[in-house]
Amino acid sequence: MVLRSEVIPSELLRTFLIIERTGSYTEAAENLGLTQPAISSHMKRLQQMVGGELFDRSAGGLTLTSKGEIVKHYATRIINLNWQMLRLCGGGEVKRTFRIGIQNVFAPSHLLKLKENLSRRIPEHRTVITFGTGAEIQDDVNAGYLDAAFVVRSAEDIASQADERWDETMSWVCSHNFAVGEGRPVPLLSWPNSVSDRLAVAAFSGNDTPYTISLVAYDLTTHLAALRAGLGVCILPKRVIPNDLKVAAFHFLPPLPMAVSAIYLNEGLQQDEASNLLNAIAEVMPPNAPLGPEAQGQEQESALI
Repeated sequence: MVLRSEVIPSELLRTFLIIERTGSYTEAAENLGLTQPAISSHMKRLQQMVGGELFDRSAGGLTLTSKGEIVKHYATRIINLNWQMLRLCGGGEVKRTFRIGIQNVFAPSHLLKLKENLSRRIPEHRTVITFGTGAEIQDDVNAGYLDAAFVVRSAEDIASQADERWDETMSWVCSHNFAVGEGRPVPLLSWPNSVSDRLAVAAFSGNDTPYTISLVAYDLTTHLAALRAGLGVCILPKRVIPNDLKVAAFHFLPPLPMAVSAIYLNEGLQQDEASNLLNAIAEVMPPNAPLGPEAQGQEQESALI
């Protein structure tokens, strides 16, 4: 018989995983609808039960200890198994809610088309689409927070276990009136930890091209506004460049390698669920999907208003 004191409550594990994902007790409290003292209490109790600290605190934020890495591995499995048990036993919601992560840059051009296709493919279930950077949403699939994700990453960042993958053409982007003096550093619009920054810095460094950071932002709206204002250049998938911007084909900009777009599925999905989600995303999101320029322009206009 397992003693009650030896069983870790699932809410403690869920709190721990949210803190690890957000890097903050405050954000975890907001995500879970709890007070910060309640979050602290959860963590204190969990750490007492496992016998040690789970996070190291530093100026850079929270990082997992070696014990924290172990707890993360098993907590993710426990939460996923709990969810699967409820599903198989007929508990929980009558309708399944699928959570799908898509990279921010595809919001204007692909959101409406994806929602329509998900409704057509899995009409009996709910779908929630979230947007973020490729690294964030890929990690969230691995941790069990998302059921599926479509990401564009540099080739070295795409894991071999992607469920589907395609070559993705990337381009330098600027406004139609953008100009920079010969020999002057190229102004780069930075999106930290993004595929855009990774490719840009690697290209500039590899070709000894001088550059300067002219803006740092974490959202697509700010980047598009800065591009339209002529504040600099950045890198986007070529197929999502809005009509009022252009490919920056200047001789001083170094060539770019192909990136990779990929679909990742949560390993806890049942076979039919995985197949339906994969097909619904693969019919709309990859480079060879039938989303023509006319439809793309219409969706960009409506989504950016």
